[in-house]
Amino acid sequence: MQTRYLATDWNHTAGLKVLEPDLEEAKKNLKHIQKHGVLGITELYVESLCMLHLRAHGTVPSTCQCGGPGPVQGGPHHEMREVPKHNASSLSPELLERMHMLTHMDIQLYALALDFFEQDLLDASEKTGVQMVCKSSFENLWARVHQMHQQIGVPFGPSS
Repeated sequence: MQTRYLATDWNHTAGLKVLEPDLEEAKKNLKHIQKHGVLGITELYVESLCMLHLRAHGTVPSTCQCGGPGPVQGGPHHEMREVPKHNASSLSPELLERMHMLTHMDIQLYALALDFFEQDLLDASEKTGVQMVCKSSFENLWARVHQMHQQIGVPFGPSS
């Protein structure tokens, strides 16, 4: 759904004619967000909050150091809302195939967003002197992204 939102001017109730959004348009809009807004990655929530803090204040606290709790006093809080634990491996191959049809562009866009975010975080770490990048976090996330690309059969790479 992210590709659809970034590539078109519509919401989740749009008609069938826009089910295949323009991936290049979504990439262009993502680049605009990177340059003029704040790009965050859910799996890198603390790092994303640190980048938001940097954008808002021009500095980051030492708590944004790799492995630190980030800029929010007491660290980030995650509420579970009684959602049961679940895993995609428990889904049928047919359902997974249908999901892949819906997400093949999103996975490619996510790889580009992760590439942008990693570079922004590295640049910000150099600028501020606070080493916000945890190399292992990115290595693990890139491995998962590569696996997703393999599962859906699309080329792997940040610009793919």
